[in-house]
Amino acid sequence: DFVIGSRFRGTIEAGAMPLLHQYFGTPVTTMIFNLVYGTRLTDIHCGMRALTTDALRRLDLQSQSWEYASEMLLKAVRLDMKIAEVPISFLRAPDGRLTHHQRSGWLSPWLAGWENLRAMFTYAADYFLLKPGVVVALLGITMLLLAIPGTVVLIGVTLALNAALVGLTLSVLGLQMVLTGIIASCVYDLSGLTASRWHTRFAYSRTVGLGIALAVVGSLPCARFLIAFAEQGLVFTDALAQLNREAVGGVLLIVYAFLFCIHALVMGVVTPLVLRVHRLRNKTAESDPTIEVLEPLSRIGPTSETRLNV
Repeated sequence: DFVIGSRFRGTIEAGAMPLLHQYFGTPVTTMIFNLVYGTRLTDIHCGMRALTTDALRRLDLQSQSWEYASEMLLKAVRLDMKIAEVPISFLRAPDGRLTHHQRSGWLSPWLAGWENLRAMFTYAADYFLLKPGVVVALLGITMLLLAIPGTVVLIGVTLALNAALVGLTLSVLGLQMVLTGIIASCVYDLSGLTASRWHTRFAYSRTVGLGIALAVVGSLPCARFLIAFAEQGLVFTDALAQLNREAVGGVLLIVYAFLFCIHALVMGVVTPLVLRVHRLRNKTAESDPTIEVLEPLSRIGPTSETRLNV
């Protein structure tokens, strides 16, 4: 579907590539791209590219600046296209010819790098939220569970109320990261499969039912603490310490309940909208898949069009 050249797998003539690009900019951004998107490319900024008409249509490119190079690749990865990388020979420009960056000034390469990184990170919001969020949430829940008994000593410190509150904070932050990552993965889903999968898993009735159950369970330790606190004349004593830590766990369940219910409402809006857009795109493509591509090419000229088709 998609073929991209690689200057690093081929040859780079002396003076053809600025040292900043050759030894820092391109290798670093390529490494980041491979890490985030799970690829093994060696030169994501190479301009020698070829792709099928169908692939170009499916990419639905929107970029208006340097980030178009990353947008092409990351969308191809997201769409699970077959991507091949071939070595090329990168020759020095003829004497007197200035590159785009040379004409634009010293800041241009840095701005181009920033735009490409922005595109990579924006389309990979789920990468930075889903898995890290799970780790943060599990860390917080573990800390909270260890703190509730009030007898666990870790590195000479007894885990009690303060540790429980830290665990509560991390648990809420982690779940919020996960839920936001799920929404991001649906919004940037190019195939419709991810949105459909998450829409099924977070069906409204099931998710709201889970939230109600968590709220009921979480209210029990909170109610026990409030009743005991009232019986003590609204004065906190050491006798309430255990119930207080248990109530923190109850608060976590109640907060989780609200987060799940809100998430069900948001997913009920986002996923049908995403799936509707995909259906409209597919319907348009089936009716006449060449409209978007061939009309712009017809304005380029026969010579350029022949090169692009090749």
